[in-house]
Amino acid sequence: MAEHGLTTKVIGVAFDGTGYGSDGNLWGGEFLVADIDGFDRVGQFKYIPLPGGESAIREPWKTAVSFVMDATGDKAREHLENIGYVWNYGREDIENLMVIARSRDFSPLASGAGRLFDAVSALLGICDRNTFEGEAAMALEALVQEGVDEEYSVEFKIENGYTVIDFSPLIREIIADLERKISRELISTKFHNTVVSVIHTTVKG
Repeated sequence: MAEHGLTTKVIGVAFDGTGYGSDGNLWGGEFLVADIDGFDRVGQFKYIPLPGGESAIREPWKTAVSFVMDATGDKAREHLENIGYVWNYGREDIENLMVIARSRDFSPLASGAGRLFDAVSALLGICDRNTFEGEAAMALEALVQEGVDEEYSVEFKIENGYTVIDFSPLIREIIADLERKISRELISTKFHNTVVSVIHTTVKG
């Protein structure tokens, strides 16, 4: 806005990993209407607990477990076993993580787009530990293919007077694709197509 001398309201799409929000939660998947006097938050990615806080940022597989818990409820353990998580990380560690994810004292709520990308990357077995910020997302993006128009489902909800984008249907469909042995390249492409569609739909709305 400063660069172009804009003083009227603009729509801002702010995607990041984790930033401190005005409600005390971690932001990073936000749709804002802003001018030089301030902003109104008109949309957000649904909050998801980050098990252990910063440790989940360093280890995206933990964030993936939280997304699976949110998306599949009582069937989370079954799905985590089906996609190899119990084998990879151990039943005891996953059970402990699920307990931590339910505690707000140890698992702050986050809406960050970066955490969604982390979770999907980890679900696909591409990157389960970040050695630098954005590593998992970059590895996921590298698998995107041209010529694919398919998308996953998401749910748009109106809560507290603004739009909340719930990616639970997407997570369930990705799990189903993993269980059917769909290629990581196709899953990544469908995921990125979905994020683009979410931006377009929310901004147009």
